[in-house]
Amino acid sequence: MTYLRMLLLCSAMTLGTVTAQSHAALADVRTIVLVHGANVDGSTWRGVYDCLTAKDFKVTVVQMPLTSTEDDIAAVQRIVDV
Repeated sequence: MTYLRMLLLCSAMTLGTVTAQSHAALADVRTIVLVHGANVDGSTWRGVYDCLTAKDFKVTVVQMPLTSTEDDIAAVQRIVDV
């Protein structure tokens, strides 16, 4: 139950941060990149992904390998560089 609460809290905070931006600032947003934490995978962002894409944002969820910090950074960097 604690995990579910934390997931919901993180999702709400993320959506709050995105939706709290002014419309002018949001007009400049081209892509939102969601990155999961350790011991989970990108599917944990599904609800957030669905909400953001419904608002016509381009959203990418990074699937990190979790093999090392360097590999995780490289996975995120590949997405950001695109």
